[in-house]
Amino acid sequence: MRVFGFAPRQLRRYALACETERIENELMILTEVDYIQKIKSLLPEEGDVPVEVLELMEKAVAEYPNNAKLWCWRGDLIQMASLEANYELEDALKSYKRALEIDPSNAEAYESIGYYEDAIMSNPTSAESPFQKAIEFGAGRDSYYGLARVLAELNRNTEALEVISSENCPYYETAEIQEIKTEIEEGVWNDDSA
Repeated sequence: MRVFGFAPRQLRRYALACETERIENELMILTEVDYIQKIKSLLPEEGDVPVEVLELMEKAVAEYPNNAKLWCWRGDLIQMASLEANYELEDALKSYKRALEIDPSNAEAYESIGYYEDAIMSNPTSAESPFQKAIEFGAGRDSYYGLARVLAELNRNTEALEVISSENCPYYETAEIQEIKTEIEEGVWNDDSA
């Protein structure tokens, strides 16, 4: 007897192949890079990070608890999470600190702490040192930008401009650094209450 044009033996082979594929998918072990690529592919263009992405990130840090990059990503995703995700912003900071426990010279973690302190906690004084550390450990343009901004927020414009000067900042020519330079010169970031 044929079912949908298949002989019983063909159906058994097909069923076995499907079951084998299902088991292989369940047993598939993702590498750190696989997790990062999968998470990137699931991130929305705009809006909050869905709970499912954070669940995948939790699985990644559980499988690779000594990967500083994954912990930094976890912190970033928590900050962008939807309210249903059931995280506190403090969990983001804990993630960055965990990354530094793993790798004390992790520029990305220091940079993230700097932005957390400045943008989330509105505490530019606490953000200054992490940005300096990030630059010390080879961070990119965003750390120079962040340090210049917090120095300007602290009404230390001369220091801020020195940080992003052509002599000190390898990213001096970028549009972002030129933009913050103009804003500092115009006093946009100055805290008038200080």
